Amino acid sequence: MKLSIIIPSYNVEKYLSRSVESALKQTIDDKESLIVVDGATDKTEEIALNLAKQDEKVKVIVTENKGVSNARNVGLTEAQGEYVCFLDADDYYESEFIVEKFYNLCKQYNLDVIRGAYRIFNEEKGEFIEHNPPSFPKINQVISGQEFLKSSAIYRFNEVVPWLGLYKKEYLVKTNSLFPVGISYEEDQLFFLNCLLNNGKFMQTDIYFYVYVKRDTGCTNNLTYKKAQDVAKIVESELNLIKKFSLKNPLKKYVLKYVSASFYQLTSIYGRVDKSERKKCVKLVKFSTRVKLMFNAYSKYIAKKIFLFNFCRIILDKHYDKVKNG
Repeated sequence: MKLSIIIPSYNVEKYLSRSVESALKQTIDDKESLIVVDGATDKTEEIALNLAKQDEKVKVIVTENKGVSNARNVGLTEAQGEYVCFLDADDYYESEFIVEKFYNLCKQYNLDVIRGAYRIFNEEKGEFIEHNPPSFPKINQVISGQEFLKSSAIYRFNEVVPWLGLYKKEYLVKTNSLFPVGISYEEDQLFFLNCLLNNGKFMQTDIYFYVYVKRDTGCTNNLTYKKAQDVAKIVESELNLIKKFSLKNPLKKYVLKYVSASFYQLTSIYGRVDKSERKKCVKLVKFSTRVKLMFNAYSKYIAKKIFLFNFCRIILDKHYDKVKNG
């Protein structure tokens, strides 16, 4: 089988049919769509099973609610395709032929990973938000994963979302590139960094591949201490990859830039959790690690945010309290 489209699904009864239809309409033959129902409490499972009855190319796997990481991993385990891609259950593909186009490029250049561009659709306004294609120096070229990491760090291109292209299943299995179970925030950062460091054959294209549907889910108001813990675990796991691969400079420095982008999310969560939990957020990552990331930051803006987090939290507290109080 050529391709498996993995669709993790949790409480998406309103959107699932559209996403699966987008997958089924892809012109590539010899494909399957795997809907992994992650313990949904609405009609997601019922809709998924009905879709499977209507088309034999749709398969449904029902699991306990363990989060999107586990759902993607289960889909990857069950996938029969030579290549796999991940489709979030409220999004859809840019066109009917785009997956086949990417698959053909993978076969032509024997790629392990290919990635494209995406557009953002604002559901509330019913319109597309302008989103430029990636400003990547080696666009449409075959490069190694570590070269991809280097260019990403230098040119500040940090699109790590897993749904932005195709992956050779054999490569993901061989490199143990899985999503961290139990973590539901920034989980894609660790997955993609592991993919890069294993140094397969990558290609970043400027071809629009995917439509990301922006919904008002209140997620910015749902930045909890649990998510801060998730970020801290991701940062620790990413730093452990430096040891695992025995990295030296300059590659080590590029990884630290990547990790600083992960840690930056914790500095944002800090301002949104309850004031009583802020001290706990600070203790999640060691001071020495935070200083190291500050001096190897992905951008000047991130360096500034980490500096304030490390040394000027009184100023940060006043700012965030003022924002919260309107």
